[in-house]
Amino acid sequence: MAQNLLTTSEVSNLWDLYMTSSMFACVLGSFRDHAEDATTRSDAARSYQIAARNQQRATELFQREEIPVPHGFTEVDVRTDAPRLLSDVLVYAYLRRWSQFSVTMFSQFLGSSIRHDVRQVFHECLNDSLGLYQHLTDSMLEQGIDVRPPVLAYPREVRFVERQSFWGTLFGDQRPLLAAEIDALFHNMTNNRLGTTFMRAFSQTAQDPEIRDYFTRGQRIAAKHVEIFNTLLLRGDVPAPMSSDAEVNAVAEGPFSDKLMLFHTVLMNAAGIALYGLSLSASTRRDLTATYPRLMVEVGQYGEDGLSLLIERGWLEEPPHA
Repeated sequence: MAQNLLTTSEVSNLWDLYMTSSMFACVLGSFRDHAEDATTRSDAARSYQIAARNQQRATELFQREEIPVPHGFTEVDVRTDAPRLLSDVLVYAYLRRWSQFSVTMFSQFLGSSIRHDVRQVFHECLNDSLGLYQHLTDSMLEQGIDVRPPVLAYPREVRFVERQSFWGTLFGDQRPLLAAEIDALFHNMTNNRLGTTFMRAFSQTAQDPEIRDYFTRGQRIAAKHVEIFNTLLLRGDVPAPMSSDAEVNAVAEGPFSDKLMLFHTVLMNAAGIALYGLSLSASTRRDLTATYPRLMVEVGQYGEDGLSLLIERGWLEEPPHA
């Protein structure tokens, strides 16, 4: 019998699936209801349906195993009568970022699961996310609202590294950025620009002054990281992506509860640290390998302070543990 019980990773992954899906269902449902364009409403509705389906999948497994279903997030965390907060362009940027986040998360969950029914759940979640990512990318390209990564001239010959200067230095002249390093800088910059915009939206709609200040601090941190990545790209003669700060409407009452916005920020903060770690592993130039750990420490401290706020407000559900 014991061999059929859920493993620690499976229980943890299902708990994460439920918590994140219940939160994203609230966010995506609000985007669906407030989108102006019919295409945006359709794509937000499709995204919402996937999140709701993922939440139901986790619920069924918890019930089958007689494990208490987490509380998560519900309709009380969303104000349906709130004014429109974000533009359709920003909604699209969020939808695709969520699909990318989901693909990464479900790939990890699938790879750490053993039991057939659990693997089947994460396999279905992953397929849904992959299909959504493909659809959203095509839709954004058709509408001309996609921000493409930089393009480099194709190499004309195979060359080998001949000098130790390939590693670069902490200061002074550096070798040109590698394609992998440019890609990492680009995605970290776009991710932080999206984060800056959401922190701006959250800070202007939060009701709790301390939580509002927390979001304002997050906006400053994200903006500083954007400037760091922007500088590194420009020094390498690589154009930086455009900003979307103007896509937040000036409203004082938002659709989301402080609890949801705070949990969302802590979750995306953790995803940002993971992206920094991946970027570090893809970088070999010394100035880059020194920059990412420093930024990770700052983001990690910010995330820890967010968790403290959740605990102080009694909003942090206890994850499964020994």
